[in-house]
Amino acid sequence: PTLSAAPASAALNSAVLNNAVPNTTDAPQRQRDQQARTIVASELEKTRQRHAELVQTYRQGAPAPTEADGQSPQKYQERVASLKADIERHERDIDSLQRELARRPAP
Repeated sequence: PTLSAAPASAALNSAVLNNAVPNTTDAPQRQRDQQARTIVASELEKTRQRHAELVQTYRQGAPAPTEADGQSPQKYQERVASLKADIERHERDIDSLQRELARRPAP
């Protein structure tokens, strides 16, 4: 039996060509990744700020009543419930944005 060098040399040539040719998409992809990471980090910061504002307004379940709340205790309870739901939603958003940021490669 004769040994053929063609398959081995073809594999070697393919490996050499793949490493020798610079990947033109690396730089643009890194730029897109960095841009996406920046956007996610910005959204995380905004969400944290809004969460802090909501927590301050909520005041452990006893927000300061507004004029409209003084006229209707039901409206006050609805506003308290809405604030609590907003705080919980922002907490979930923060968790999601932190997970997304962890998946993005650091620069």
